[in-house]
Amino acid sequence: MIKRILSLLMTMAMVAMVWGFQASAQEDAVKQHWKLGVESLRNGDKAGALDHFQQAVQAGETAQPPLTAGSPAMADAHYGVAYTLMVSGKIMDAIPVAENLVTQAPSNMEARYLLGVLLTRSATADGVKRGMEVLGQMAQESDGDIKTIATRGAGRLGLNFSSAHYAAGSGSAANGIMMAAISGAGNTPGESAEENNMIAYASGVYMVASGNAEGAVSTLSAINTSNSEFKLANGVSIKQVLGGAYYQASLDSLVKGAAGADRALALLDELTNLEGDGVADVHHAKAQAYELKGDKASAKKHYDAIKDIDPAYHKRVAPATGA
Repeated sequence: MIKRILSLLMTMAMVAMVWGFQASAQEDAVKQHWKLGVESLRNGDKAGALDHFQQAVQAGETAQPPLTAGSPAMADAHYGVAYTLMVSGKIMDAIPVAENLVTQAPSNMEARYLLGVLLTRSATADGVKRGMEVLGQMAQESDGDIKTIATRGAGRLGLNFSSAHYAAGSGSAANGIMMAAISGAGNTPGESAEENNMIAYASGVYMVASGNAEGAVSTLSAINTSNSEFKLANGVSIKQVLGGAYYQASLDSLVKGAAGADRALALLDELTNLEGDGVADVHHAKAQAYELKGDKASAKKHYDAIKDIDPAYHKRVAPATGA
């Protein structure tokens, strides 16, 4: 994935930096160093490229009058510096260069895309989230190929980096990153239905992990409706994950007491439709919901069902209720 992003950025760098070099005495030195920087990049000389791009910036800043960072020639020079720093592994050095360029030239979509990618590679959850926001806003404000690039970038980078934070044990960070990506790029930023399902699947998992099981139910239900056979490479199906979301959301409702009993029962009925009527935990949760409603007869029916399914489990839960 990262190789694809770098390849795309390289292409954008070679094409987009050509803009704006109208012949003028003030821009000649900037243009010359920029050309040498591009040539060095093509030859794999990152250090030489960085030196030439930095000299291009210096030439513009010392011109009389100085060229602003947002002028076409200087924008390309600053882009060259930021891009070369990135491919040289100096992400944190590249970010302020790209931020300054975007501030000076907010309509420069190539610079905004580069900034978004740089932020996602900053190794912090906050930085990745900011990167998703940059790409998402870019997707909203552009059209055509640029919109597609920003949308796909937000979706794929959001999935990759949120997964990394989730694997590191931070469900809330993963959820924040994915929500930032989706809020700007939309709910279907992927290139295919399968990719969109993966993004939605991850979103649902992160929502549960961050305490929003209700949101997860909505997201995961949509996948189950469109493709009930969807599953991960490890064999975990959408129905298994959706079932977990229904159950957790029902428990969250039960915590609210009588006010949450009806919602809990509705969620548990959906879970029964999904998994069948033979799950002791579901009957136990339903019994608790009916107890909150003061309906002891209905609660007893579910305790009796537990006894038929798992007598040992029934002994653990029934005595406390007298069922």
